[in-house]
Amino acid sequence: PFQMGGGGDPSTSICLVCARKGHMVPGCTMGQFAGGGQVFAEARNGSLFMRGRDEEICRRWNAASSNSCHQTDHPARRHICSFCGSGNHHAFSWSCKAK
Repeated sequence: PFQMGGGGDPSTSICLVCARKGHMVPGCTMGQFAGGGQVFAEARNGSLFMRGRDEEICRRWNAASSNSCHQTDHPARRHICSFCGSGNHHAFSWSCKAK
């Protein structure tokens, strides 16, 4: 659910909800990005969902790359960017947010 660094230290993790360092998806309570604007996703029951909807977002696809898994592996989890909702890129490609 997060990009690791520093040997697995959560303080260096980047959240797939708010794009901030220092916490993992399940612990995110942020409603806005650091630079402003409402977040697109939210953490719910340890999973990643579209904010206010029951559509789950694939964490692996967002954290690793668009080639890390296939939609057919889990049709219920959507392959969309957890930062903006685009299906054209994953969150950690940093196409819609500054790193």
